[in-house]
Amino acid sequence: MVCKKCGNVLDKNDKYCGNCGQKVNGKINKYVLIIIVIIIISIIGIFVSKNVNWQNKGNNDIKDNGDISKENKEIEEIAITKWNFDENKNITNGTITLNIGDYINYNEKEGATDTIYISNNTGYREQTFNLNSYTGKWQVLGIENNRLLITTEKTVVPEGENGFYLVGAEGYKNGVEELDNISKLYAQGKGAISGRSIKVEDINSLTGYKPQTSSDYGYRYDVDKMNISKDSKIYETLFKKFYWLASTYNGNGYINYNSYGLRDIEYFGIDIAELCSSSGNTGGYDKRSNGVRPVVCLDEKVQLEKDTNNENTYNIKIQ
Repeated sequence: MVCKKCGNVLDKNDKYCGNCGQKVNGKINKYVLIIIVIIIISIIGIFVSKNVNWQNKGNNDIKDNGDISKENKEIEEIAITKWNFDENKNITNGTITLNIGDYINYNEKEGATDTIYISNNTGYREQTFNLNSYTGKWQVLGIENNRLLITTEKTVVPEGENGFYLVGAEGYKNGVEELDNISKLYAQGKGAISGRSIKVEDINSLTGYKPQTSSDYGYRYDVDKMNISKDSKIYETLFKKFYWLASTYNGNGYINYNSYGLRDIEYFGIDIAELCSSSGNTGGYDKRSNGVRPVVCLDEKVQLEKDTNNENTYNIKIQ
């Protein structure tokens, strides 16, 4: 190492030149300074370059995520099934056409968390419904808000009873609510979103009948007044069995006298069951053995596929 001023040879530990007194390393060589500046600029350039690449990658990722979201939305839209009636009163989603009474392989027990419902406010003794007791099939009933409705092929009844009893004013007051609560027990299966009892509006919708009020019995009418054949699948699905409708009636056939009750289905058509009246009479229909027919609404994302082993039967598939 030499002195930058006089060229005198210096020891590495010297702080001053012994010849001219110049301070050693007291001033940075301009060439060294240039090299340092170049290194700093290079480091900054590398950092900026990496940052730009990272931002570009981020923008590409955002674009890709947007494309994925768009694709997912399209898939979701495809998976949603909207059902409508066609001109022949069949139900179609544009791909599959169903007839009223076709079978759907719906399992009311799959995924169920509750298996028992006890009804104790109908004017009768306690009545217990057990989900595991039902062994029948499910049939296409109609549509509601473009969603498919299905109902039990057989009626359901309480354990140890021939039918579900509604008695007196209490039965009239709580009958519709109890029928709906019972039906919700059967709406826990895969693909179901809600449950209720079948009602008179379901019958009128499928038969195309607009009931008129009778002077004696309120809404009471038979199949002969409906625009359906007794050989049709609709007739076979709706009638030929006894069950309650979650629909009340108020009959005012007499002066100063009103009768109150619920409607029900018999072989001949829609009947009424008088449960109480303005005179306090509980009526003669309170001990009729009527079953319950739950109605289940299926999720719009439910897809159906043909059951190749059974005629007019479809399996449930959820995307």
